[in-house]
Amino acid sequence: ADIYSRGLVAYYPFEKPDPQSPRGYTLPTYENRALQASGEDAIHGDAAYDIIQIGAPLRSAPQEVRITASPVASERKVVVSLKGATVTARELEGTTLKVTLADIHDQHGNTSQPILWTAYVQQNTLKWKRDTVNVVKPYGQDYTFDVEIENQSGTTEYYTLNNIPQWLSVVGSSSADDIAPLKTKTLRFAVNPLVPVGNYDVTIGLQGNKEILEPLRIVMKVRGQQPDWAVDPTRYDHQMNIIGQVYIDGILMENAESMVAAFIGGECRGIASPAKVRGAAYVTMTVYGDDTKAKDKDKPVTFRIWDASRGVAYTDAQLAVEGAPVEVTFQQDLMMGNFDTPAIWTKSDKMEQVIPIHENWNWLAFGVEPEDTYLDLIFADLAEWKLLIKNQTTFSDYNGSGWNGTLTPRGNEMYKLKIARMPNAQLLTLNPLLSICGRQPKPEEMPVTLQTGWNWIAYTPLFTLPIDEALAAANPQPGDIVKSQSGVAIYGNGAWEGSLHALESGRGYMYYSTDSQVKQFTYPVPSAASHKVNALNSSTRPLGACDASTSDSESEERFNVSTSPLGACDASTSDSESEELFNFTPVEPYLYPNNMTMVIRLTADDAVVDTCEVAAFIGDECRGAARATNGLYYLVIAGEGSGLPMTLRTCLDDEIITIDDTQQFVSDDNVGTSWEPYVIDLLNPPVGIGKLPIDNTDDDDDWWTLQGIKLPRKPTLPGVYIHRGQKVTTRK
Repeated sequence: ADIYSRGLVAYYPFEKPDPQSPRGYTLPTYENRALQASGEDAIHGDAAYDIIQIGAPLRSAPQEVRITASPVASERKVVVSLKGATVTARELEGTTLKVTLADIHDQHGNTSQPILWTAYVQQNTLKWKRDTVNVVKPYGQDYTFDVEIENQSGTTEYYTLNNIPQWLSVVGSSSADDIAPLKTKTLRFAVNPLVPVGNYDVTIGLQGNKEILEPLRIVMKVRGQQPDWAVDPTRYDHQMNIIGQVYIDGILMENAESMVAAFIGGECRGIASPAKVRGAAYVTMTVYGDDTKAKDKDKPVTFRIWDASRGVAYTDAQLAVEGAPVEVTFQQDLMMGNFDTPAIWTKSDKMEQVIPIHENWNWLAFGVEPEDTYLDLIFADLAEWKLLIKNQTTFSDYNGSGWNGTLTPRGNEMYKLKIARMPNAQLLTLNPLLSICGRQPKPEEMPVTLQTGWNWIAYTPLFTLPIDEALAAANPQPGDIVKSQSGVAIYGNGAWEGSLHALESGRGYMYYSTDSQVKQFTYPVPSAASHKVNALNSSTRPLGACDASTSDSESEERFNVSTSPLGACDASTSDSESEELFNFTPVEPYLYPNNMTMVIRLTADDAVVDTCEVAAFIGDECRGAARATNGLYYLVIAGEGSGLPMTLRTCLDDEIITIDDTQQFVSDDNVGTSWEPYVIDLLNPPVGIGKLPIDNTDDDDDWWTLQGIKLPRKPTLPGVYIHRGQKVTTRK
């Protein structure tokens, strides 16, 4: 009782009883031991001291709820039934029940003492085979992982998957299915390759017959393209050292995948990453050089920071020692900072944007204002390539002897860049990354203007965003279109629908505005971008929230190839499961500067056919192909100019057939919408069904692609090829 009323009294083994002390004990202290001790106390080293009084260690008591139960006794057995309780099985799962039995009379009238039992509740028989999945993937790459579920009961479990984020999909199955008794089932999940760089931590739920959610935690890291900073210490005979810490917007950088690099004259001379020392993250950097006036002595040392958690590289980073900014020059054996007073790196407002490029046409945009506005400096790494760059009004070109034209590059503008090989080029491999350094303007400095009709727009943020979030401020109207070189989305029913799901850093897009008024908008500011995980991730919804998406088994209007006489070439994958093509091999969209788009629906006896592939041909060249997305085929057709006849084909009964030859290619034209698609009835097509001959031989000689590339043997991928001078199709 004394403990709970006035706290726990602590007694030490070296305390000495003292009846004259108000507390009854004395205790030595380091401060007064030498000053106050005398006589016998000096021998024992004791001095007067008050007893230390501390409170008992406390922790939050578990929340207990009294529930209704119905006990039934039979001889030596007591059964407690919770069927009439006011809580659900979901609420009981994973809890501890405390059952007290008291006031039980025996045959002589004696009353029993209370007896307490505890029981952990685990009723669910549908389980994940693992609790956590850890994913580390580069940005832009596909990633799949498998997780098994187990039915431990003797009945079939009908399950649903809840709280699946937008960047995660189930492959080869729907989010609602069943599993046989006493069986396991493997679920394959695919991560959207365009999920932004960052750290993700979500929990999805598995719900079976008993409506009890079984959690699976998914922890994922998405990392961007790391800078190719590198240094060879063996080339230098001297060095200097810096011990410091890195702060990004006032937050200590602790990610061991991040880096700080030192440069002398544009050449990397040192690299280091944060590491834990004394419980905090420090960077221990060695800067290499040759300490002579003719080489590196007294030359400026500059720094760059790579923040791996955001996938951003900052240039012209600032260094401060003891709170004062310093200009660093190379000095042999110089030591700057220590673990007691570290040097401090902070980012500047200048960044390095790295844009992936490839031969032929690129739709690109700069998210920073280039430090150098001369094209020969921006494209210095491409000096051995033939270049053409244009916007909507001007252009410039380069053929090895210099740039000609009137284009001046700047941020917030879309460009079409063509890269071609020089006739006598010595460099055969193109550097796939274009680096642009400069200041990143604030979003309000880079508004996007939309005129009625087609607009070339630049996506300037240095992070990927879902199309709905990226274009939210554009106030899109029904019929608005956004397209890239390989995807298209049309605004209708309050959302963007199509094959284009996100906008990527460094990319340019074409926007068709149906609004009669000129309008401006800005992309989300960087502070709002910190919520991009939630934007692509539905973990903020309650775990028990239902997935409202319609599974394949829920629609009765889908075309069933197993019962149809037509029979698609490949029906193993539903519309939302994969965009991989099996029957057609379209040309790279980068071969042409422009494209047109179509939204097509295939039908047969009024049933929707969503298990085929639709391809567009101009001549013998496949300019675009697509599988179905939500029952529609969003076709992006590469090309240039207008008026060229175009043929639409699909694969049925293992044969390539023509289903429409009435269309013409027109740059930037669009045929069909998500709510009024261009409908083709496979049983009554607008043209007679024409077939290409199928090659059934094993002849490996004289095989060519439609682009004129000779193949070493008969192709294994299905499609249209040239064999011994004849166009043929190969089976899947």
